[in-house]
Amino acid sequence: MTSREVKQIAYSLGAELCGIAGLDRFSGAPEGYHPRDVWPGCQSVISFACRFPAATAACGSAAAYTRVRNSITLFGYKKHLEQTVEEQAETLKEQKRIIQMQAEQLKTTEAFNRLMVEYRAAIMEMETRLQVLNADFSHAYNRNPFESIKSRLKSLTSIYEKLGRRGIPLTVESIRENLTDVAGLRVICSFPDDIYRLAELITTQDDILLLRKKDYIQNPKPNGYRSLHLILAVPIYLSNEKKHMKVEVQFRTIAMDFWASLEHKLKYKRDVDNADSIVRQLKTCADSIELLDLQMQAIRDQIDHSRSPV
Repeated sequence: MTSREVKQIAYSLGAELCGIAGLDRFSGAPEGYHPRDVWPGCQSVISFACRFPAATAACGSAAAYTRVRNSITLFGYKKHLEQTVEEQAETLKEQKRIIQMQAEQLKTTEAFNRLMVEYRAAIMEMETRLQVLNADFSHAYNRNPFESIKSRLKSLTSIYEKLGRRGIPLTVESIRENLTDVAGLRVICSFPDDIYRLAELITTQDDILLLRKKDYIQNPKPNGYRSLHLILAVPIYLSNEKKHMKVEVQFRTIAMDFWASLEHKLKYKRDVDNADSIVRQLKTCADSIELLDLQMQAIRDQIDHSRSPV
């Protein structure tokens, strides 16, 4: 630590003056008053001062000494805390390095690559079923229930970070047992009622199991996020077996997806002023988007009802 850093710490603790002296400055000190009489290993002396009203000394108050003692104690706590934080940071860094090494090793194993093949098959299976429903719905009602499908396979980095946060070891078995969103699809619909219609058509298929449902449309998150999340067990047919794989399917309207995409980008901006105000504005936008969805759905219903039967 440099003398400048020492002085900065002293000033941050309330000192108004701070000086550092070498031991040669104390060569003529009486016995018992030399710094090495107090601490044999002493190399230099740090002196700092705080301003007090003159009356403090006149009244014999111990306030000045108490403040100095408290400052020294606080400095000791600060150094201990900094050391603890540094040690924890090093420990976390080493743990992350080990996990990354394990992840790279796992990536080359046959079992992991086989698992990823199975998750990709589950994504393809769900995409096919949704496209079939889309075609059937389009034929029956002359419109499509969804606009697009986006799919993704969770990266190995995201997998080990998520397991690490939960304190779960990184193995093929733990991925299969503990994660439900390795395979994910996002279905973008035009209207809110299309979301529920599609979800019902999917979950009532006799070989698909609904494992979990989170309705953030009826029960939005505090920040305004809206979406319908389903965790499904989807059958896949391999060369030598049939098995069910977990897939997360998110249903959103175009407006919900627009809001969620922008909110996700904005919340990772750093050093933003008036962050609380921005959060409130985003929530207001989410509420406006909900109203817009319902208004557009009502207009669609009005148009459908006004059509003459063929």
